[in-house]
Amino acid sequence: MKRKVLILLVLFTLAYPQETDTFLQIFGDVRVSYPSEKRKLEFILGDTDLLGFIVHGNLKALVEVLIEQPESELDVERGYVEVRYRFLSFRVGKFHSPLGYFNRRWHHGLYLMTPVDRPQIVNFEDEGGPLPVHTVGVDVSAEGRVYGKVVGFSGSLGNGNLQIGSTNTSDLDSKKIFLGKVYIRWDPFSEAGLSFGYDPMEVSDPDIGYVRTENLILGLHLAYRKPGSLDLNGELYVLREEVSNSYGSGGFLIVSYPILRREPFGEIRPYGMIDFLNWEEGNLWFESVRRKLIAQGEEEVLSLSRRVRYTLGVKLTPSAFFSGKLEFFYEDHRDRENVWTVRAVLGFGIPVVR
Repeated sequence: MKRKVLILLVLFTLAYPQETDTFLQIFGDVRVSYPSEKRKLEFILGDTDLLGFIVHGNLKALVEVLIEQPESELDVERGYVEVRYRFLSFRVGKFHSPLGYFNRRWHHGLYLMTPVDRPQIVNFEDEGGPLPVHTVGVDVSAEGRVYGKVVGFSGSLGNGNLQIGSTNTSDLDSKKIFLGKVYIRWDPFSEAGLSFGYDPMEVSDPDIGYVRTENLILGLHLAYRKPGSLDLNGELYVLREEVSNSYGSGGFLIVSYPILRREPFGEIRPYGMIDFLNWEEGNLWFESVRRKLIAQGEEEVLSLSRRVRYTLGVKLTPSAFFSGKLEFFYEDHRDRENVWTVRAVLGFGIPVVR
């Protein structure tokens, strides 16, 4: 009897008239680049991203599909159902992992974020990023107020490492990944937190053979964001590969401040960024990814895996739907010639349903 009453209460809650919010937007960009190593001007059509979601009361469904260039392949970047109740939220599907601040704050609508590209430590897995920035599985988050500050936790359980073993949309391997973070927010545009994770993988791959790795992840992050003012995001990660007893590390710092702003939109914002990656020799995870990238012909992605990059740029935002960026960066590599690049990007977000 109690079970029937509970089921009726849940069905009544879901069926009760509630406000519905829908969103559908297309993101994209075009680029022109001049790299020192090639000494020629390159015009590039960036990826096209379709992001849509619907919110009905405590329920949310989201899907994000990317048309990747130059292959013009469709890739499901996110797709999940979320249930919220008071201070708790529960997600199931594919979502951005709860590591640091940057990863969940910015998605494939790259014109929205300050730099042209994501820092390498939080770059996507198929572009050489070492962290599991996507998860196929479940995620539980909780927030509450303590002495006027928001204290929260987010943890996810799901697929193993997308760089080596698991597929992009399914979790079929026997090894499970656990990722989480604890954080505190205030003002409410600032956040500081601690991220952690356990990322095991055991796979027999035709490109790299049999591999068993176990990555332990520890990260610290600090973010300060206030519209029309200072924007700062710094993150630092250490990864220990348990099987080979070796380390990797990476991090970034992005700082920007507007020199001209008009309400509600219209801003000129200079910015600077430094980001780095470093791997110990013999790191089993890194060497496995290296072999797989070489087998797939991704030498350019591989070259970004051990270096320090210094970036200076300016972002012009004339409206909520457009941005332009002019950027110069210099890469100091350990195992190849240092390079510099000048590039300009025009990005847009086309609102279809808002």
